[in-house]
Amino acid sequence: MPSKAALKYEPLRLFLADFDASEWATTFTELEEILQDQLPPSARKPRNYQAWWGNDASHVQARAWLDAGWSKDGVDLGTERVMFVRVDSGHREHGVTEAPTPWGRAENFDAPRPSAKSSDVVCFLGYEFVHAAAIEPVRGRDGAPLEFMPQSRYAHAETTRLNRYGEGPFCRFDVRGLPPASGVYAVTVDDGLAYVGIAVDLARRWGPMGYANISPRNCFVGGQSTNCKLNQYILLAAREGQRVELWIHEDPDPAPIETSLIRRLNPPWNGHRPRPDA
Repeated sequence: MPSKAALKYEPLRLFLADFDASEWATTFTELEEILQDQLPPSARKPRNYQAWWGNDASHVQARAWLDAGWSKDGVDLGTERVMFVRVDSGHREHGVTEAPTPWGRAENFDAPRPSAKSSDVVCFLGYEFVHAAAIEPVRGRDGAPLEFMPQSRYAHAETTRLNRYGEGPFCRFDVRGLPPASGVYAVTVDDGLAYVGIAVDLARRWGPMGYANISPRNCFVGGQSTNCKLNQYILLAAREGQRVELWIHEDPDPAPIETSLIRRLNPPWNGHRPRPDA
C-alpha cells in the first residue's frame, strides 16, 4: 500500500498521466491546487530546492512525475515556476487543456514596446522574434467575438471545483504554420508586449489542444489553468477592438530567455489576473 507521503502526490501523477502535451510550464500555486495541499518549505528554500526538485525516484514527489512519464526540466524559485517535459513518448495521451472566473474588461496597460527591425521581426532585450500570426477570435454575424462556456460538458462538473480561471467565457481562434519546435513566444497587444511564455512544441501549444480551444476538463482543478487565463485575455482584448499578435523565437533552451524577459520587462499578462468589471 502506498505511504501517506506518496498518496499526497498521487493527484500530480494522475494529472500528468492524463495531460495531452509534451511540456508543461506551471507555477507552485497551480501545483498546490492540483495536490489540494501545500508544497513543503524545502521546495522553496534555495539550499534545499535542488534536491527536492531532482528527478530522483527515491523521493515520493519525483516518483509521481517520473511514473507518469515526465521529467522536471527546470525550476525558477524567484518566480516560483517549474517546467516539466514528457520523456515517455509512448505514454498514452488524453485531452487536457485549461480553464473560468469573471475577468472584466481588458486592462489599459503601459506595456513595454519592442524595438522593431522590420514588420516581420521585433526585438526584446536583443532577442529576435519572428511574426507568427495575428490572433483573431472567431466572430459572429454582428462582428463580436463568439464566446464559449464548455464547463457543463465535463463529466464530473457537479463534483469538481472550477479552477481560479475556470468561469469563462472563452474564445476560439486558429493559429497555423507554427513550427513543432521549442522556443519562446510573445503576445503583443496594439504593439505593446503583453505576455511571454515557453513551449517545447510551439505548434501544439497554440493549437486546438492548447490556447486556441479550451476543453471542458481545463475549466476545473487539475486542468491547465494557464490556457484559460491567456485565452480569456485574448477574448478581452478582442472585445476592446485591440490588435493581438503572436511572435516566436525558436531556441532549444527557452527557459532562461523567458525568465529574463519577464523579470526585466514585466509583461502585464504574466503572473496576475485581469481586474474585474468596475
